[in-house]
Formats: sequence, structure tokens, C-alpha cells
Amino acid sequence: MQTRHKKWGLFHILLGFFALTSGFILVGILNWESSTYLAVNLIIGLLGTALCIAGFRLLLVATADDGAPIDVDGTELGCVKLNGYYLVAYERETPDGRKQFRLASWRTLTPEREAAFIRYLALEGFLGSLWPEMKERLQEETEWAFQGY
Repeated sequence: MQTRHKKWGLFHILLGFFALTSGFILVGILNWESSTYLAVNLIIGLLGTALCIAGFRLLLVATADDGAPIDVDGTELGCVKLNGYYLVAYERETPDGRKQFRLASWRTLTPEREAAFIRYLALEGFLGSLWPEMKERLQEETEWAFQGY
């Protein structure tokens, strides 16, 4: 799966670069001096602008998830993108035998930030919508994030 993702990422980068370059070339060849070709210039300019926008979007899509792989010490439940963080939700067992819902990220997460993300996901109802089969259990397991609030 990782290899396939990298292959499509390379394809998006190449396609984005081609679209961006083509858009710049089209915008660069415009000749606004001649009023007889005003409609042609307008169409070429709009097409060039659309290609530039598409190229930027393709380049952003290709480089969005280039973070390091995330290792978790529990059962991985899925992933969420929130506020510029690529979060991996997982469930781990505490030393006293209870299960605990946690979040991991390739960007450093302080315990306070992790608790804030979990509180946000729980209060806004995202936990139930992302993992409906585990809704009740996740509500019980996220209680640690609300301690002190």
C-alpha cells in the first residue's frame, strides 16, 4: 500500500508540475495589444489560470501526507486530519488493565494538546461519527481527557 501511495504521489507531482508550467506558458503568450484577438486572449488567459490553479492543487495533494510513518503502542482505529495535524487514533491498555483512547501524530503532540484534540472530537460528536460502532466505549475511554475541566 505504501508503494502504491508513493507511485500516485509521484504521478500527482509530475501532473501538477506539467499543469502549472503549461498554465504559465499560456498566460505568458498572451498578446493584449491586438484587440482583434481579444476573445482568443481571454480564453487562453482563463485556460492558463485554470491550469495554474489545478497544478497548485495537484502539488498540494501530492505533498500533503509526506510525514513520517506513525508507530502506535496499541490497536490502530483510523486516522483524522485536524488543524494541520495528521492524527492516528489508537486504543491502548493501561497498566491497571483499562483501555484508553489516544491520538498520535508525526508532529509532536504534548499531552495537553492531545487531551484538547480528544475533548474537541468528543464534544463536537466526531468520535461517534468517525467510529459509530465504538461510540459508547470511546466516550468511556476518553474520560481522562476531561480530568481537570
